[in-house]
Amino acid sequence: MQRIVRLLFVLAILTIGVTSAQAYSSYVTTFNTTYPAAVSTLGDCVLCHIDPNGGGTRNGYGTAFASAGHSFTAIEQQDSDGDGYTNIVEIQALTWPGDATSHPTPAPPTCTSFTYSAWGACQSNNTQTRTVTSSSPAGCTGGTPVTSQSCTYVPPPTACTSYTYTLGACQSNGTAPVTSATGIPAGCSGGATPATSQPCTYVPPPSTGTMPLPTGEKIFTYAAVASPVVSADPAQAEPIGVGSIATGGNTLDVSVNVGPFAGLVNISLREYVPSYSPHTYTMTPDDGLNPTPSTTKGNQISVWKTNVTGINQHVFGPISVSQLKKGLYTLTLTAATAGSGDDEEGDDSFYQWTTHFTVH
Repeated sequence: MQRIVRLLFVLAILTIGVTSAQAYSSYVTTFNTTYPAAVSTLGDCVLCHIDPNGGGTRNGYGTAFASAGHSFTAIEQQDSDGDGYTNIVEIQALTWPGDATSHPTPAPPTCTSFTYSAWGACQSNNTQTRTVTSSSPAGCTGGTPVTSQSCTYVPPPTACTSYTYTLGACQSNGTAPVTSATGIPAGCSGGATPATSQPCTYVPPPSTGTMPLPTGEKIFTYAAVASPVVSADPAQAEPIGVGSIATGGNTLDVSVNVGPFAGLVNISLREYVPSYSPHTYTMTPDDGLNPTPSTTKGNQISVWKTNVTGINQHVFGPISVSQLKKGLYTLTLTAATAGSGDDEEGDDSFYQWTTHFTVH
């Protein structure tokens, strides 16, 4: 009889185990069917039991599941572990709905205020933009920052490519000052730099009267001019013009204009160039330029024009500066009262004008 009782007890235990195992298998199958996306993570005993191996005390989710007639969907809106997230939210986040330490990562708060960079330049689409440099509360996302606004686009001015000029009177150095400059195209600004002067052809004012004959030795020096300056006053006359090289140009073009004198004079023209050998060259009566010895007395050099009352003549050029040796060039014109001696000498009364320029 005792054997029969023990056998029945063993059979009862086995039956209960089989029934429990079948129930567990049925619950897992139901969970997997209800939440297929969570099977690989949450389809385990610990879903409903404190013991990871299953059996024994249920956790809050397992208790709620049993109390709801073993219906998972019936407890979706409950918070079985009290962590602030409903069961369905935890299952969708693949966290354990029966474990308060396992829950979804809290969503960051929405940004409610922003600080910005300065507005950028207005663009051709009549908008300007800025960027967000910081936002609050800390760690927030989203929100509605204002990063663009309407503006009135003003096209940048066109750069000037050239200018038209209004010029002042032409000066004896062959340039005229610019009194006003108008940029091209119209309305432009910046770009090319307007000139402050322009080349011009200087026309000396008409001489009034005649230049008196020299009495004694009178020597004048003046800065190089492009064209001769004529004057009845020998101190104001600048009788040798040298072309554009006088104003920084690249052409040597020599001309002479002096007189009329009150009487006859002998005129000599000499060029002194230290970079050449010999250094001194004199105009000859046939308008040639020959090397000659250098002398100190103005009227003791070869005479170019004899017994004349004046001269207005192009001498030589134009010659490109690139054809000349570098150095100082000095030109001297002498007008001596015509004497009774030979062609080389007159008396000791003369005007002597000297000018110079440098080839760099």
